Amino acid sequence: MFVLLWALPAAARECDRACAGQAAEAALAALQTGQAGKVLPRGVRITENGRDIRLADSQLFAIRQVTARQTYSEPQAGAVGIIGAAEAYGGPAIFALRVKLKGDRVSEIETLVVRRTEAQAFSPGTFRNLSVDAAPKATAFHSARLDLITVANAWLDGFSGAPAGPDPAASDCVLFDNGARSPSPSACRDLAALRGPIRERRLALFDEEQGVVWAWAIVDHPEAIASAGRPGRSMARSVLLAARLRIDRGQIQDIELVQRNLTFGATSGWGPPKPKKRT
Repeated sequence: MFVLLWALPAAARECDRACAGQAAEAALAALQTGQAGKVLPRGVRITENGRDIRLADSQLFAIRQVTARQTYSEPQAGAVGIIGAAEAYGGPAIFALRVKLKGDRVSEIETLVVRRTEAQAFSPGTFRNLSVDAAPKATAFHSARLDLITVANAWLDGFSGAPAGPDPAASDCVLFDNGARSPSPSACRDLAALRGPIRERRLALFDEEQGVVWAWAIVDHPEAIASAGRPGRSMARSVLLAARLRIDRGQIQDIELVQRNLTFGATSGWGPPKPKKRT
């Protein structure tokens, strides 16, 4: 009697916080080298600044050295992300990398890469270097998951106008915009410079150990506004943003914002699908 053994692909194993961080680092390395290696399965979807790209076409391929990084994860949801700054060919860059996992395998990658002149603020030299272990810990009073969702959504509502309820940001909340610390003590609350219709909002990650929510969205600015580094030139624009909110005791304590100007009406590439036309 013969027994025929079929070679089956190894099942994806469960991925804890350490595993998720390693997977994100491996994905970043794959983007830097342009080589998928054993990390990225064939056909994995990758977007950059709202557009589908091939692995070797990422701007992260130009990175020479990552100079600062912050890593956050929600292992039970297979969500992990890195935000940071890097020295790259053609000039420094600030980036946000969102990785979705199935078990310990990468299933999707979203990147947001910012260069000088592509945003209103750009300060890679002052980008804070925080790891999962070195990041400020939430206190014993940190917010439960439902509170994290409520506070994050209230802050996002502020882009379209004042939130309906209590202000979600603490009075001493600090805003870091593409690495630059805002000098205004009310920057987390006053979104006048960023305010506009908001769409495609996603709460992509909840790191309850750190009291962190990572939100992605598109904000439209239909009125022309001066572009950074280009005096005399103005344009309507849409802004793709990834905002890391650290929430404690029901209020935002600090915000790390990565944002980039896109053409007006651009999408993130990960929004809800358009409804099918009826025939």
